[in-house]
Amino acid sequence: RWRVDMARAESMHLPNGLPGLMAARLENLPDAERLVLRAASVMGWLFWDAALLESQSPLLGDLTAPEVEASLLSLEMKRFFARDATYSFAATQAYAFRREALHDAAYATLTQVERQAEHRRMAHWLIANQRDARLTAWLPVETMVAHHLAAAGQVAEAAVWQRRMASAP
Repeated sequence: RWRVDMARAESMHLPNGLPGLMAARLENLPDAERLVLRAASVMGWLFWDAALLESQSPLLGDLTAPEVEASLLSLEMKRFFARDATYSFAATQAYAFRREALHDAAYATLTQVERQAEHRRMAHWLIANQRDARLTAWLPVETMVAHHLAAAGQVAEAAVWQRRMASAP
C-alpha cells in the first residue's frame, strides 16, 4: 500500500518539464553509460556502435571496447535507444534514440569545444566508411559529412561535401 507524505512532497525539487526530467535521468546513470550516451548524441538520432568504438573519442575516457558494448546493451535494455536493423551494415550495429528529448538532453551536456571535436571525428568516420554499400544505400553520406563538418566549424569543407551531394547522379 502506497502513502504520500505531503509535507515531504511539497518540499521536493522536481525537474521542470521533460528536458529537466531527461537531464535528471542522465545524471543518475552509471558513469560508463552516461559517457557512451553523450558520445552517441553527437551523431544524431541515429548512430553506430562502430563509430563509437573506432572514433577514439575522448568523451569515452578510458572505457574499453567491452565496456562500451556493455553500456550500449544496458542502455538499450533501459529503453534509451533501440537497435535499428535497417541502417546496420557489415559488422556495424545501428541504434536510434527512442526520444528526441533524451537525445537533446545528452547533447546539451557537451561543451561547444567537445561538440566541435566530436563532430569532426564523426565526419572523418563517415568519410572512412562512405564506400560501404549498405551505408550508402540508405543514407546520403555526403549530407551527413557536410552536417558534421559544419557543426565542427569547418564551413568550407562542409560546402565541398554539399556540392558533392548536389552533383551526385
